[in-house]
Amino acid sequence: MGYPNRIAFDLLDSADLPSEVDALIRATVKRSKLWASERGEIVRELIAHTQDAIEAGRTGEEIAETFGDPKRIAKLMRRSMKGKRPVYWRAYRNMKRAMGVMVLVLIVGYGSLAVRFYLGKPEVKRNYIAELNARDDGYSEDQKAWGVYQEADIAWQRHTLEARKRQRAQAQEREMDRSDDVDRPWAWYHAGLDRLGSMTPEHPDYLEVVGLLRAFEPWIARIREAAQRPALGVLYSDRSEEVEIEDGIKVVRVLPPSDDPAAQRALAEVLLFNFSVMRRFTYMLKFDTQLALESGDSQRARANLLGQLGLAKQSKQQGFLISDLVGIAILDRLGQDLNEMLLAYPDPWTRDQLVALAHAISTVQSLPALGFKTEAMMFDDMLQRVYTDDGHGNGRLTRDGLFVLSGIGGGSFEGGPEFRVERAIQSLTGPMTLVMMEDRKTQYDSYHRMMDTARRVLEGGPESIGYLSYLDGLSKARVEQRLSSNYSPVDLFMPAMTKAVDRAFQSQLSTQATMTMLAIEIYQRDHGQLPESLDQLAPRYLPSVPQDPFNPGFPLQYVVGETGYIVYSAGADGDLDGGVQIDPEVDRRSFRSLSRRFSFEIEHGDDGMPKIVRDAKGLAILLEPDAPDSDWVLIDMRRAPGPTGSD
Repeated sequence: MGYPNRIAFDLLDSADLPSEVDALIRATVKRSKLWASERGEIVRELIAHTQDAIEAGRTGEEIAETFGDPKRIAKLMRRSMKGKRPVYWRAYRNMKRAMGVMVLVLIVGYGSLAVRFYLGKPEVKRNYIAELNARDDGYSEDQKAWGVYQEADIAWQRHTLEARKRQRAQAQEREMDRSDDVDRPWAWYHAGLDRLGSMTPEHPDYLEVVGLLRAFEPWIARIREAAQRPALGVLYSDRSEEVEIEDGIKVVRVLPPSDDPAAQRALAEVLLFNFSVMRRFTYMLKFDTQLALESGDSQRARANLLGQLGLAKQSKQQGFLISDLVGIAILDRLGQDLNEMLLAYPDPWTRDQLVALAHAISTVQSLPALGFKTEAMMFDDMLQRVYTDDGHGNGRLTRDGLFVLSGIGGGSFEGGPEFRVERAIQSLTGPMTLVMMEDRKTQYDSYHRMMDTARRVLEGGPESIGYLSYLDGLSKARVEQRLSSNYSPVDLFMPAMTKAVDRAFQSQLSTQATMTMLAIEIYQRDHGQLPESLDQLAPRYLPSVPQDPFNPGFPLQYVVGETGYIVYSAGADGDLDGGVQIDPEVDRRSFRSLSRRFSFEIEHGDDGMPKIVRDAKGLAILLEPDAPDSDWVLIDMRRAPGPTGSD
């Protein structure tokens, strides 16, 4: 019978109505779908009407014939009784109806998004890898350096492998245990040439390394020659294989990329192992320069320095941000080394050699500080791989594109259970990214607007670097507030522009200081004495007196003392401290950072997003530098005082 009908049916049992009428009333009550109390009220009313009809002399059959359709009567009674219900119930009913409508809208909306999401396919039309490789098409093979570098790398492996075999044979003859070779510095022979950069005569393998390099001199000469070639000539590809060409000698062989860009991997996944090879050769040339100066061979030392500059130039010509930073690192390291070499070995250097070095440094310095073209190509290539293309520069994210961005953004290891769960979740939530993530054109405009800002800052000078810090903070805030998806291409591919541009400005200043040092040294050879001020160098030795970017409107400082001279900058605190700097090995970033010197005052609006505070004229307000009191000594040509007294 059921609980809702118990009250009503108990009343019918007590009323003892004709069976025909009793059955009709029970059927009506069952169809009413009302509360138990409301059903009881209906039954009382129907019982009263039935009893009145019986008293009037009508039979049960007659009453049943005039009763009507139980379903229709139940509907009328349900409507009447619901109209009597309290206000809170009607509010609850309306809320349920609204929620139902919302759920329906969400289901329909999700369905339409799902259709667009799953049916969308990226169209990979532009072959960026081919464009990258086409840069060197106008050069002949003898104008390209990479082939020589590859041969030299193999020759070095072979050379050091033979040396290790000889050493082990000699050790066995002397019954020495060389089983710990892997843990000893011998390990750098095969792959770690960068250790040459810090190797000193006190190193246990120093004499052996000297012997190795002297025997390798013909190849070092070839590296120097290749470094002067106009093109690097490396083949960029997304495909490679490791091949053991001889016993114990392995090389990475780059395979030609597919002609179909859709069959290629993204440009961001192109192999850039060539830069590590070039940097290792830079350390080899540096070490050989030291050996040359120790033996008084300034000609070979100059050739090695020019070779390092050639490697820096070839690296910067590739246009990758990482290649620019490698070139900057080579150039900066050479400036520091040149300072130390001129201080330790002042006599071998002729005027012509110094002039040649100054011209070579100037050539590398004239290249763009940071080339953003290839970075932009990487981003544009990624857009065409993750978005659809409507033919007008816009499009929506695709399922395959979401998986690509997830992998770049740090997804789970492919093939594992977590990966499968992650993919399932992404497939279900993917359609919502069409609402959450910006479309293709918005992503494109945001990225290129930021890159254009970086270019303008580089052109405008360090005083505007605060704009990049602001953009970095804005990008971070977008992610934190979920205004940008975790897998947004802009946030994944936008490099840390403030650090990169700051590094470029620091390099420009360091190179400017190196050029100033060379001008001072050339002046000294011409006049037999140091210049009294930097004004004496312009315009014959320098185009103009170099300015201090940390102290706008003022030149670099030059001080001559009894033991030599220094060239220094005000550093990140923005004021001069007499050429005194904190230990550069402890916290050199604290006084070398342009972004710390020129930081804008930032406030956060009601929306939580950062905004630049401006003065009444609309100009950005600079914060007081928070760097410690210290100058940046760029060039230190002060010789240590000799021993006092002698026998």
